[in-house]
Amino acid sequence: MTDRQLDFFIPSIADPPLRDQLDLMDLPLLSLAKTKRTKPIEFRRVTTKGEVRATVTSGPGGIATIQDYDVLIWATSHIMAAKQAGLATAAKIDGASAYEILKFTGRSTGPRAYGLLWSAIDRLVDTTIRTSVRTERGGRDAVFHWLERADKTVNAAGKVTGLSITLPQWLYQGIENNNVLSISADYFNLTGGLERWLYRLTRKRAGNQRAGWNFTFGELYDRSGSAQKPKEFARDLRKIIERDGLPDYHLEGFEGQRGDACLHAVRRTLLPSSHPAHDFRLLTGKKRTRPAF
Repeated sequence: MTDRQLDFFIPSIADPPLRDQLDLMDLPLLSLAKTKRTKPIEFRRVTTKGEVRATVTSGPGGIATIQDYDVLIWATSHIMAAKQAGLATAAKIDGASAYEILKFTGRSTGPRAYGLLWSAIDRLVDTTIRTSVRTERGGRDAVFHWLERADKTVNAAGKVTGLSITLPQWLYQGIENNNVLSISADYFNLTGGLERWLYRLTRKRAGNQRAGWNFTFGELYDRSGSAQKPKEFARDLRKIIERDGLPDYHLEGFEGQRGDACLHAVRRTLLPSSHPAHDFRLLTGKKRTRPAF
């Protein structure tokens, strides 16, 4: 059923753990830049299970950014929490509070923030994704928008009192099938698009594996969909490795057997207790300002 409405005002799910869509965490489906991007993102990768394809095209406001995607993390987290509580859920979320979305994602709740939130929702509605993920071999690619619909609720004085958003069935079905992964509550503290993308990729690929996961810089560049030049991308990636500030995961650069630059990521709790990065608190300084949409 898709006509039921999810009630978000139940105290038991007022502040649920963060959840992300597992299928999407290692695909380049969002703009990593804070400036407007209209150039489509194209991704092709051949795996043992077949070819993975993804194409992202923009509307008038540009491709949705990885900061805009916070709205979907909010929605996924609340729907999953309601589902686990045995409550009825639906792709349509009616009567959502803009204030609660801003608060959940760690943003300012000042007057300007509401306009930025609506701009983010507009980009999510206008961005089109075409992908072979979750399609049968030889089947047609799935096509959807990050949000199928969004409406404001306005009172007699013209003030926006609530939002109604509808997730595409492709995304909603992933939540219904428990195809989600927990992410750190500190994710929203990451200010850079590349940092956020790298965390999501690392969370999925390195996970809880004791050996962690290795990536070449070339592979990371292809997977990111970045609009940067490869040298610029490598420079920024090295800065992130040097800071080593991703939630939960320790990053280390190394040279591969063919002389190419590589990255190793492993969960900090799996490092030896004597390792300086074992305790993430040793690496954290002042809390960084969370980004605006």
